[in-house]
Amino acid sequence: MRYCFLFLATALSCTGCTTLALERQALSQAASPTDIRYQEVMDNLAMIAADPFALPTYTSIFAGTAQVTDTAQFASSTTLGGPKVGAEALTPQMSRLVTQNWSLDPINAPEKLEAIRCACRWVVFGPEFACKDCIGLLDSPYQFPCPGRHFGVKDRMCQLPTGWLHTDCRSLPPKGASYKARSGDVWVWVMPEDMKALADFNLILQDIARVDINSPTIQYIRPVPSDFLFPTLDRKADSNCPLTCNFRGCACPRDPAVPVSVVAEVSVDPCLWLMPDIPYYKWRTENYGTDPNLRTLINASGLH
Repeated sequence: MRYCFLFLATALSCTGCTTLALERQALSQAASPTDIRYQEVMDNLAMIAADPFALPTYTSIFAGTAQVTDTAQFASSTTLGGPKVGAEALTPQMSRLVTQNWSLDPINAPEKLEAIRCACRWVVFGPEFACKDCIGLLDSPYQFPCPGRHFGVKDRMCQLPTGWLHTDCRSLPPKGASYKARSGDVWVWVMPEDMKALADFNLILQDIARVDINSPTIQYIRPVPSDFLFPTLDRKADSNCPLTCNFRGCACPRDPAVPVSVVAEVSVDPCLWLMPDIPYYKWRTENYGTDPNLRTLINASGLH
């Protein structure tokens, strides 16, 4: 009976201890996404600094769980040394398992990866080299009214200060650097006074990553195409014109005095690009993170 009371007292005390430990782990995990995102951005900047045509990797964090499991058990052993002499030992064993889990949403849309690469090029090499081979990708659909997706972050990129990212391939980052990354022989780092620029740039990449790739807000919706009708140059019918010539206006294929006229009809957009009369838009399929609040309600209700 004495051991039962001792076990119950220990179990009750561990319950409060587990609650406090879970609270500390949850708060610690809630503070870690900032470091994860910053380091992810720095790794991409280092990779682009080493190879401007490399493909960046970006993953959004949309849910996280922390779990603390406490286990307690008691082992009792009795030793008999004689008819009246004996010893009994009680050995308690306790263990704690802490698990932290993140739910990630990797980016796989080609336009998003290309836009993130352009933004990293902007920071490392300057705006002149950023969109050299993807003109208009960082503009808004109103700034660059041509077919394609436009993420509309150019104005925010222009507001970033210059020189906040330090790059060097000959020396190591200083000890006071807040964040640093390396790719090959190239080091990139950010000093504490430039952390605001890194935070703003991180938000820009987050907006690119989390926007719906099929949203009409990032696509230039083509207006009704304009049809142009123009005749070709008139030519006299050739006497060698085959008998199968059935063009309109070619009444007599063998009569060289009858002119041959062809009317061409094309459809163009405001940028004077040829386009079909029915606009075509590329539809992308990408990963979508589950709403953590909705998932919590589903788990709480016992549904699967």
